Amino acid sequence: MTVAFVGHGYHRTTSSSHWFIDLLREVGKVDVFWDDSWQGGAAVDVEHLLDFDHVFVWQVEAVARRLSLIAPEKLTFIPMWDGVMHADYGFWEPLRRVRIISFAWSLHERLRNWGFNSFQTQYFPDPARFEPVTDFSRLRGFLWQRRPEFGWPQVRALAKQVDWEWFNLHVGIDPTYGQIDPPDISQIRRHDIRLTRFSVDPGQSRALTRQANVYFAPRSSEGIGMSFLEAMARGQCVVAANAPTMSEYMTHGVTGLLYDIHKLEPLDFSRAAEIGAAARRHVEIGYESWLYDRRERLLDILFPDAAGLRPARTRAQAEWRREPLPPRAQRIAPAPAPTGPKVTIAMVVRNVIDSFEETLRSVTEQSYDNIEIVVVDGGSTDGTVEALRGYADVIDRFVSEPDRGPYDGMNKAARLGTGEFILFMNAGDSFASRHAVEWAVRGAPADAGFIIGHHIYLRLSGAEELHRAADFEQTWAHLRKGALSFCWLSGIPGHQATFTRRQLLVDHGGYDLRCRIAADHEFMYRMRARGVRFHHCGEILALYAEGGFSSVNVKACIQEWGQIAARYGNRRSAEKFFTNRRFNIDAHLPIPWWKRMYYGFIKWKRHPLGRWRKKKR
Repeated sequence: MTVAFVGHGYHRTTSSSHWFIDLLREVGKVDVFWDDSWQGGAAVDVEHLLDFDHVFVWQVEAVARRLSLIAPEKLTFIPMWDGVMHADYGFWEPLRRVRIISFAWSLHERLRNWGFNSFQTQYFPDPARFEPVTDFSRLRGFLWQRRPEFGWPQVRALAKQVDWEWFNLHVGIDPTYGQIDPPDISQIRRHDIRLTRFSVDPGQSRALTRQANVYFAPRSSEGIGMSFLEAMARGQCVVAANAPTMSEYMTHGVTGLLYDIHKLEPLDFSRAAEIGAAARRHVEIGYESWLYDRRERLLDILFPDAAGLRPARTRAQAEWRREPLPPRAQRIAPAPAPTGPKVTIAMVVRNVIDSFEETLRSVTEQSYDNIEIVVVDGGSTDGTVEALRGYADVIDRFVSEPDRGPYDGMNKAARLGTGEFILFMNAGDSFASRHAVEWAVRGAPADAGFIIGHHIYLRLSGAEELHRAADFEQTWAHLRKGALSFCWLSGIPGHQATFTRRQLLVDHGGYDLRCRIAADHEFMYRMRARGVRFHHCGEILALYAEGGFSSVNVKACIQEWGQIAARYGNRRSAEKFFTNRRFNIDAHLPIPWWKRMYYGFIKWKRHPLGRWRKKKR
């Protein structure tokens, strides 16, 4: 088997793609070609690439598009987000038959929605290679300035109140971006700014970087972002633009500080040490996931099976395709003594004979052993009760009786359970990994009332959407001051990725049954109003399948969201936001073709050009 790798010529200097070449070399010999056409140099000869069995094109879009028209079966394209973020459907159309590896969730979501053959993975460096930064007695900053648009003036705007011990401005402008003006002498003296120059020796740059404890990501968008990932691995507080891929690795206020590139406002650095520690912990977990992908997925994607077997598109799919583990009660090796808090996983079900088994399997196969399973059935009539009784060896508590809806069943489960924390999993949903519970409780403070994380929304079409939960302190603050937006709304955690301290539900009356769809939101706000602490673990915890009660009752759900927001936040802002015509309820519902044509005709008539045409006739 012959293998060719085509890379961007600039990466020959930065070594950004060398780790991927090393991965390919685990299979055999790799011929490497560097494309220098970006600086007027020689382009790679596509005809020559036809002599190879497999061709991997890293970021060089022109070569990938040309080769896809000649031999798409040979090609695997690895685009970088910063190179294709503005590419439209027409750009991608020639690549429809090509395998695409997406290191950015945003790119994977876009391509899957368009029906392309995308596989998602996320790279993490080995944190063991980096000595952790622990001294945060005073803040020491580092910026590798690669573009003129982000330099010392922007740092000052973001860190206006910071008294730096020193600041290292490392100048290494990317090719074609010209030169920059250094800070004036007064700024250099006041903040002890140290000016250094870029070197092709990566060791020199890393030696400078590891002396700092605050790292500013150099660009507003990244393909992967090796430099800021290494800073996270060191436990530094990373400051980056709120854009991919940085926003996919970091959660603002939890594992990094993210800013709006269009509106620079001062950031809060008071928790820099805590954020840095959480960032390193996130890289430790992420590296475990990356090793899994390398071992179980990537080679199947890069070198597909001749029999036509389709590799899993995401890590979660790969895990649940594996052979099931035996139930906990039947495992040969004795379980170690529990060291973490006991967790109750509750399934509240009714007439789910076709969908509960996969959910139950994802619970029983968790690597975290201090778990109990509680199932509350609402009086099923389709055989669900009989089927669940067949799992008596893994279900710790089971009850079946009529109830007043899902939240009544969830309150029953909280009273039946004995765990410190409880998580509610709907039939059809599942954990995103066999290690999800372990990841969630790792590093959680003893006084946490809630542990939250991200989830993946699985659409009926097969597309996957990453829904990132925001730092709940930020969510609460925006609610209280009335700063509501779609970004704020999408940052509220789903209950499938929320561990709640069970005693809170027991002591405070549980979920409010007047709320039929969003009682979990109401309970979180009620508890936050009482001062309960929320801990964000920063990990993807659950897979949430489209078709649940809220997704089929969109208008009622939005109305209930508005009522809850008005109760705990700024009433006027909540009413304005949830009744505003820009909150397009119909965008969530299928619209008949005749209605779309009618709305289009009305819009055309109201347009000045439409009125002019009417007058002319």
